[in-house]
Amino acid sequence: MKYGTFALCFLVLISGCSDPSEVPVTKTGIEVSDARIRLPLNGVTTSAAYVSLTNHDDVAVEIVSASSNIAKTLELHEHKTNGNGMMEMRQVDSFAIAPHETLVLAPMGKHIMLFEVQGRAKAGDIGHITLNTKSGAKVEIDANFVENPNLAAAPNNHDKKSSSGHENHSDN
Repeated sequence: MKYGTFALCFLVLISGCSDPSEVPVTKTGIEVSDARIRLPLNGVTTSAAYVSLTNHDDVAVEIVSASSNIAKTLELHEHKTNGNGMMEMRQVDSFAIAPHETLVLAPMGKHIMLFEVQGRAKAGDIGHITLNTKSGAKVEIDANFVENPNLAAAPNNHDKKSSSGHENHSDN
């Protein structure tokens, strides 16, 4: 009986370690809210995603990259004022979320750029985005596609891009 119990405990112990792909992803303590992806302008395959990320953990979380089933490439971006007082959008290496703080990704601030958006989404469709942290944990986001306010403001300017080659995405 002792050997049977020992053998059973041993098998249970090693069965959880046999395949590294079965190790559960570390929970990040990140709460996701207000996730949305702007519909690309007609003829443009670039868009932006916005979301609020609240870190409920006692340690900082650093977002280092993103991927998606709806776009070929995702980049972390932010708008900053340059030395001439002009707003510039640029790619950044990461977004940090301090313990018990909220990071808001929003127009004219930090956001996620989507390049080569696939398919023809419509308002209300869902796109999936995965944020990858420096620790290797993942934050999964299901975001609603929302209307692009630039369509109503400038319906004849579908191909207008900023001097950086990016779609103008100053609203929503």
